[in-house]
Amino acid sequence: MRGEAHKQLDRIEQLEPGRGMLEAYMLGRGGLRSGFVGGALDYSHRLDKSLSAFAQAEAGYRYGNSPGLEYKAMAGLRWVW
Repeated sequence: MRGEAHKQLDRIEQLEPGRGMLEAYMLGRGGLRSGFVGGALDYSHRLDKSLSAFAQAEAGYRYGNSPGLEYKAMAGLRWVW
């Protein structure tokens, strides 16, 4: 998970200071007998030259052998001085 956070923060540093973005998407994985369907949100913001932040959330339904709700969330902050 730490590697994912580093990738996300590196991506945000490509934004101009003061700029941010919000992405929303649907996702699915698996097959007809088992898998996952849901959606996700991804918020990124380059607050200023030294501070970047992000938050990601994913939620959906797992079907098949072990059905049920599934979710995942991650947030990060980078301060460079």
